[in-house]
Amino acid sequence: MKVTLARQGRAALLVLAVLAVISLTGCRKPFGFFERPAASPAPRSSTAAPRDLGKAAIRTVTDYVAALELRPSHTPDYDAAYALLSRASQSYQSRAEFQRAHEAMKGMPQYDLAAAKTTLKGDTATVVVPLEEDPATSAFQLVLEDGAWKVVYRGGAPGMPSAE
Repeated sequence: MKVTLARQGRAALLVLAVLAVISLTGCRKPFGFFERPAASPAPRSSTAAPRDLGKAAIRTVTDYVAALELRPSHTPDYDAAYALLSRASQSYQSRAEFQRAHEAMKGMPQYDLAAAKTTLKGDTATVVVPLEEDPATSAFQLVLEDGAWKVVYRGGAPGMPSAE
């Protein structure tokens, strides 16, 4: 089958037009499970000691878990939990989608937050928390944004976000 020069030219123009539209509209690649969210801007300055930053990271995870807990006298506070997510995590899902994902989870793991351990690396933290029901642990990834720790939710479920 012969392809004429005119057909090749039209195909090339079509490709260029599509690329121009993508470029002008700022279309971005959708967030995938195995992708890293965009890096958060570096904190302006943090004068807090590493020990204080570690405690603050554990406090953020504690507040996040407490906001999502479902018990007889407590309904989950999705607004509070969503506010503790990083900007990148919020940009990939709405608050309503976040709530639906948590409701689909049908229960919340019980964490031993008193035994949480933090590892700091620059403006990121990993908080490893043992589960009360079994010997497994769960890890929460956090990023420092504007001097406050925020939970990075890459996948999994809101009550048990996937770590790297």
